[in-house]
Amino acid sequence: MKSLILYSSLTGNTKKIAQSIYDTMQGEKEIKNISEVTDNNVDYEKYDIIFLGYWVDKGICDKNSKLVFENIHNKKLALFGTMGANTKGNYGINIMDKVKDVFSKDNEIVGSFICQGKIAEGLKVKYEEMLKLHPENEHIREQLKGHEESQSHPDEQDVSEAVRFTKDIMAKVSDM
Repeated sequence: MKSLILYSSLTGNTKKIAQSIYDTMQGEKEIKNISEVTDNNVDYEKYDIIFLGYWVDKGICDKNSKLVFENIHNKKLALFGTMGANTKGNYGINIMDKVKDVFSKDNEIVGSFICQGKIAEGLKVKYEEMLKLHPENEHIREQLKGHEESQSHPDEQDVSEAVRFTKDIMAKVSDM
């Protein structure tokens, strides 16, 4: 089985998960940053499974990922992402569903995984400035609290879950 891992990473979170997926895989495999991908330099047809990694930006995958994802057709796909907010509960599920909608319906999405990652320091500064202007805004306070909580992610538990996700997907695809 030949596998490809494509990922986009702003702060290193998605890259860390992509590397753990790559290290877990057996067989012929490649890993590439989405920034290296152009329309004609990746032959998706030669892969049995493609793992696609993204970081969450405004409730959906980042724009560079989206541009690549929209051009993949007739493939088995496994999706993985990272985001600064806590991924447990409906919020994480809703984001994964939105990302699935980016892909052409001729693809088969065989699984999705999302975990928390560090929030970029620049975003913390932005929220601190916003809080100065709107000290009563509870949403901004929650975002700042989330920034602090995110700084240890992706942690060993997140990596362990990504490894389990990879093993499950590879077993599922080899049974198909």
